[in-house]
Amino acid sequence: MTRTAGAALRRAAESIGVTNFDPKADAQETNPKAARNAPRGPPNKYGPVAEFWEAHLDALFSRKTIAQVRCCSVALLEREAWAGTGIPIVRDGNRCLYRKRDVLARLGLPMR
Repeated sequence: MTRTAGAALRRAAESIGVTNFDPKADAQETNPKAARNAPRGPPNKYGPVAEFWEAHLDALFSRKTIAQVRCCSVALLEREAWAGTGIPIVRDGNRCLYRKRDVLARLGLPMR
């Protein structure tokens, strides 16, 4: 939001009696991308994300599943693995798998 647009919105809010108007806070609340990087719980009881949350701690998952859990792209996981800054991977032939325990630790969530 530009400075003039914010000032215009503030003046309009003051003209109708709103005193605690913050356009940035309102934009963050209505922006669906604001919580993009927040880890998701299962949206329904089916699918790979739900399987992740229901699995035991030593279960292995593909990059595609972990990308959905982390709300990021597969390319980001590949880049982090290549740079050595991401979640530790378990190699199974040509496949790169992630252990649920490591994913939860990286996200800072309790082990369950």
